[in-house]
Amino acid sequence: MQDWRIRPLKSNMLDYARNDTHWLIYIFEKLKEDLITLAVERNEKNSHIYVKEVFVKSADLCKFQYKTIKPPSIWKSLKVASK
Repeated sequence: MQDWRIRPLKSNMLDYARNDTHWLIYIFEKLKEDLITLAVERNEKNSHIYVKEVFVKSADLCKFQYKTIKPPSIWKSLKVASK
């Protein structure tokens, strides 16, 4: 498993990212189409609300940052009991 937080990215990770993003426009359009279809099936007049809600939640998720937490170093002051 790769850690995508570490920079600079390795060349194999850049290749993977390029290939992976190739499908993003298709996925975006398909998701939007599916949400509108769902709204129509439910007889919702404002199908754009479904699309907007998903995009707002996605944008909020993208703003989330994972942070590495440095563990406390209190263990360094512990003394080991000898036999």
